[in-house]
This record gives sequence, structure tokens and C-alpha cells, in this order.
Amino acid sequence: MRKIYIILFITLFLSGCSLFLFRESYTLNRYAGWINAKTKQEVSNEDFSYCNKKAIRQITGRDSYENISLDEFYKTYPILGKCLYERGYVFQVKSIVYCYNRQEECQAYKNYIKWF
Repeated sequence: MRKIYIILFITLFLSGCSLFLFRESYTLNRYAGWINAKTKQEVSNEDFSYCNKKAIRQITGRDSYENISLDEFYKTYPILGKCLYERGYVFQVKSIVYCYNRQEECQAYKNYIKWF
């Protein structure tokens, strides 16, 4: 019986169905976010909106996310990250769970990440 549990655990872990690392998308936001490198305050709405609109405009030529493809959405990440970094923010990741579930973001923000 013990062998069955071990085989089941290894199968689930290797298949990517690990219960230890999986989280629902609505719970992931507490594991990472943009913070000011000096004051440790969360990013202001004004700074985030400015950089977000700048990234969307560079990729789509528009100011909104309406009718944007997923591929275009992912392309905004590096531009958004660079803009926020230039404004004094770093992307703070509090848990490896975030990068396991949001690999596109972590890959795009790799130069701006501060762990824990």
C-alpha cells in the first residue's frame, strides 16, 4: 500500500500536478507585486497606469486592452517591467509558488525581481 502512495505522489509531482505548488489565480496576487525599492511601498496607481498604458501603446498602438490577444498581452510584460523599474520599483516575489504558476511574468521580469 505504501508503494502505491509513493508511486502516486511521484507521478503527480512529475506531471506538474503538484498540490504543493498549484494555486488558484485569484490567490497568486498576494505572492508578488511591484514595490518601491527605497520605501517598500506598493506601486502607486498612477505609476502603474502610466507604465501599463505605455506598454499597451507600444505593442498594439491603442490605449486599452480591448481585443488584445494573449500573445500581445504577454509582450507588454517586459515593457511594463522596464518602465516601473526606471521609476524606482522592483518586482518582489514572496514565494516560488508565484513563478511556478506565472512563468511568463517571472521570465519577463527576471531582471527586476527581488526575492522575499
